[in-house]
Amino acid sequence: MSVPVTDFMKKSIDMGELAQTGAALRSAIGNAGVSLQGDVGAAGINSQAEVEAAKLVGAAQSAVASAEQNAAMMGMFGDIAGGFVTGLGKLPKGPGGPNHSPGLGIPIDDYLIHGS
Repeated sequence: MSVPVTDFMKKSIDMGELAQTGAALRSAIGNAGVSLQGDVGAAGINSQAEVEAAKLVGAAQSAVASAEQNAAMMGMFGDIAGGFVTGLGKLPKGPGGPNHSPGLGIPIDDYLIHGS
């Protein structure tokens, strides 16, 4: 080879290395895009899971509050019924004894069931 050609080849750009570097950069960019898409997808799934979990927790808290309210109401009814039963025991005894309605002489069972 002549000196000018040899000098030119020594001092010129290495096209093979340039092509290889370009391919590596394109591959890295592609990999970064795929990784980013995966991260975005995972963040979306995690966000959706958090929303669903919050809904479940909210529903459970609502159910507990409702159950507590129902229990309080049943307790109140129990107190009222207990007071009513206690009050029945304090009614004056009729002429027929303790199993008769006050003042009518009708057995309590018949009085409560039939009203007479």
